[in-house]
Amino acid sequence: MGPAGGVCAEFSLGRRSRQVRVREISAAGALLEGIGPARPGELLELRLEDAAGEALLLEAQVVWESSSPAPGEAMARSAVRFLPRSGECRAALERWAGSLRLQGVE
Repeated sequence: MGPAGGVCAEFSLGRRSRQVRVREISAAGALLEGIGPARPGELLELRLEDAAGEALLLEAQVVWESSSPAPGEAMARSAVRFLPRSGECRAALERWAGSLRLQGVE
């Protein structure tokens, strides 16, 4: 689990790989903080872990990026949409997001 206000995840985009904060997440996509320059259309992989350490690997596409942090925010944000893989993957993501809500993470 990450700090309050988000969950940490790892992402890789080309040769870059680092931790990001997931600010919002749904079965369709996520709002990420800390990707660094990413252009709409770029593809990335996002690795999420639940409290038990079980990992979920998702392919995503950047659909929007802020050019600078919003007032009062530390980092710029990017929105991604998850690419369809299978119903099983989407169900796993919904279970993962549901487990976070049970732990009080929105």
